[in-house]
Amino acid sequence: MDCIANSPASDINGTWTLGLVMDYSRALNALVHPTPHSWYQRFLRICHSS
Repeated sequence: MDCIANSPASDINGTWTLGLVMDYSRALNALVHPTPHSWYQRFLRICHSS
């Protein structure tokens, strides 16, 4: 449990808020399942195709 409490995503008290947990899980998901194109590249492709 010490490695979680000393993580940069924890606040001063070493507790995790819901927002920190969501940000951390989103970052891990992006590492494990990267998308080939970012959202703005997909948006530009859709705009140019119509």
